[in-house]
Amino acid sequence: MAALACAGSERDEIPVLVADPDTLAFDSLAVGRVSPARVVIWSNETADTVRLGDLVVSGPAAADFVLAEDDCGAAALAPGATCSVAVLFGPRELGIREATLAAGGGSEAMVILRGTGSDGGTAVPGVTGLVRAVPETLDFGEQPTGTSSGPLGVRLVNQGQGPVQFAVRVRDGGASGFRIALDRCSNEILRPGRACTVQVLLDPVSEGLLTGELVLRDLNGQRDQSVPLSGAGIVPGPEIVVAGGASAPLASLSVSVAPRALEFGVQAVGGTSPARVVSIRNDGAANVSFRSLEVAGDDASDFRIAGSDCGGGLVPTRTCSLEIVFEPSGAGPRTGRVEARTDAGVEPALVLLGGTGEVR
Repeated sequence: MAALACAGSERDEIPVLVADPDTLAFDSLAVGRVSPARVVIWSNETADTVRLGDLVVSGPAAADFVLAEDDCGAAALAPGATCSVAVLFGPRELGIREATLAAGGGSEAMVILRGTGSDGGTAVPGVTGLVRAVPETLDFGEQPTGTSSGPLGVRLVNQGQGPVQFAVRVRDGGASGFRIALDRCSNEILRPGRACTVQVLLDPVSEGLLTGELVLRDLNGQRDQSVPLSGAGIVPGPEIVVAGGASAPLASLSVSVAPRALEFGVQAVGGTSPARVVSIRNDGAANVSFRSLEVAGDDASDFRIAGSDCGGGLVPTRTCSLEIVFEPSGAGPRTGRVEARTDAGVEPALVLLGGTGEVR
């Protein structure tokens, strides 16, 4: 373990943060590849709250080590509390690669990062890709404190001429409650015209406006990108009347969909893909009926709801299904989304749709 003295304290020799382990030694890895994540746990072993700065990777091979998940940056650790950071290793050159991880610029280095780049791999070509996020922002609307929202998805499409590779993480200072529920993008090499999906949850820790970012950390040294996240933590609202004269809080109305994203792959322009099925479930305590079930988005006309048994609404715990087909009208990536809107006015359940049209 390694210790870090609190900057500006009267007794700098007293450790306030401890990192475990104090050295991350990654296995030898082929140049151009990315390792599984390794985790460092930071703990506050004093009687005072310690506020961390942004975690910083520095040193001669800093670009070879990436913070994939960072629960510590700009966080405040109460006495005895811990936080964690996950580190990836992606060697860009042969030989021993070293860097250090510290809690904020100018702080004493706490964790040594070490790995070896070996021959036998295929280096990632120069990045000329352009990643487009669909949608470009995620708004969770109002969410009761102490409960988790349904996941909202972002589809990342490479619209450039070359491959891209990145790691995904949420940045909100640990004070909002946004977290990644599913990540099918980190460490993948995304070829031109291909796409992947990330899903985010909101579990609000306080009332009021909540903001954050879904950060796409470029593993090839290009400019990072971000998707703004927003929502509002609320106390469960007043009761509403539901079927049969019973009453239920608005927070008890909850609709979820599975899967949250459909990727149809490559389909001939003018053709029709096999149908893919989406299930819609009433997770709440009140009956739900649907005001509309429709496809929206930039390429909405390229996707079609081919069948549905959701017209009669849903009682609690029951499900219905939609059949979706992909009919590309042009070549290249096509995107859309299914929106299931309820009569009760709760946020629509969303399913991201994606596919690639190909002229044959």
